[in-house]
Amino acid sequence: MDGALLQSKIAYGLQKASNAVGTMHTQYRPGTPINNPISPVYALGQISCAFTLNGGMKPGAWAAQTQQNQLFWQIIAPVAQLQVGDYLVGQNTYCVVGLDALMIPLALRCTQTLTFSRQPKETAAGLQPYSALAAPAPVVYAQAIPGVLNIKKETGRPQAALPGDASLRAFYACNFYLPDGLVQHRDIVTDENGTRYQVVSVSSGLLGTQALVEVLES
Repeated sequence: MDGALLQSKIAYGLQKASNAVGTMHTQYRPGTPINNPISPVYALGQISCAFTLNGGMKPGAWAAQTQQNQLFWQIIAPVAQLQVGDYLVGQNTYCVVGLDALMIPLALRCTQTLTFSRQPKETAAGLQPYSALAAPAPVVYAQAIPGVLNIKKETGRPQAALPGDASLRAFYACNFYLPDGLVQHRDIVTDENGTRYQVVSVSSGLLGTQALVEVLES
């Protein structure tokens, strides 16, 4: 059996399964610039799909869906209708991040809404007079992006080191889908609650973008 035939059989099986166990989700395909990707203007229509944990397609595994904090989920849906970067919104919000050949499609389960901004760079040249004015406000370049933040680690203690002291620094792993290279070191990420984070490092791969971010003081 060649790869093309196997791919067609996988696609056929996923479509049949989605008709049997799927529920209707609204499919969104945002354009650029990135801004509110699940707004009605980007809606393509309804698509039947279901989501299961990696390995959940194995016999007996479907009922054991208990790890609700899992980042990546397999998509049971008509593969031909999907593109990487699509959003599937029903009871939960998912972003399609993996459509590799001969593989079950993968989606990132998004539980938060993130806004990305960047401090403008100073372009003036030569000797400049001192100014006590505040720096210009960060410029938003991607707004209302579905994503997820998970605590990574907390480090440091106040000098007093009292038993009830909280950590001085908190780091989170931030997963989302944006074009490669768009998010940069020191950019600001703001969640739906107004909490601000600074990007410490960022990498783009086969499953979207992941950034290590540090919580900023209010």
